[in-house]
Amino acid sequence: MDQLKPLAETLKVLSDPTRLRILEILHLRGETCVCELEAALGMTQSNISFHMSTLRRIGLVTRQKVGKWVFYRWDEAALKACLGQLTTLFAPERADTERSPDLVYVRCQREEISRAEILAEADAPSPDPA
Repeated sequence: MDQLKPLAETLKVLSDPTRLRILEILHLRGETCVCELEAALGMTQSNISFHMSTLRRIGLVTRQKVGKWVFYRWDEAALKACLGQLTTLFAPERADTERSPDLVYVRCQREEISRAEILAEADAPSPDPA
């Protein structure tokens, strides 16, 4: 479960529409300064900076300071790594080969209850059609 925490954190960050739009802009325009993001998004510099620091914290964007200017670019490799983790996590072949012992136990319990219920119904007297 702990190995899923970084992926969950990345998905949480990506759940914000503004951050997705920022990544889209960086993807389309390449290296972009905060002032360009302000104009494109109609947001304040401080609001943009907050979102950028969040994206930087999880490694989806990098920044380069040139004098007074700060330029951002998206990290394509980091985003592809996230997509790769999702693909691996939900790969169809995993469902057949990797069974969690906890889930197998729950499934066995559920199947036993189902069998018991079916047998109980089969042994129960049928209602009179009176």
